[in-house]
Amino acid sequence: MTKCSLGGQAIIEGVMIRSPNYVVASIRKNKKIVSKHDRIKPRKARLARLPLIRGTFNLIDMVRIGLKYLVWSANQQTDSDLS
Repeated sequence: MTKCSLGGQAIIEGVMIRSPNYVVASIRKNKKIVSKHDRIKPRKARLARLPLIRGTFNLIDMVRIGLKYLVWSANQQTDSDLS
């Protein structure tokens, strides 16, 4: 059995998925699918491997990444309404 580390969240008219190395978001805009992806740098610090500290770092990362993609999806939807 292989280990699969994926997580995600809903964004406006779409979904965001995060793997250990990438973040991908896809939204529906004007009856089409628009996607955006970024590469994530892995954390190499030994301190970041400790359970409580690792969870705190992951929470902060997901809030930061989630807000970035949520703002992107909101901007995509408002652009379609203005034209």
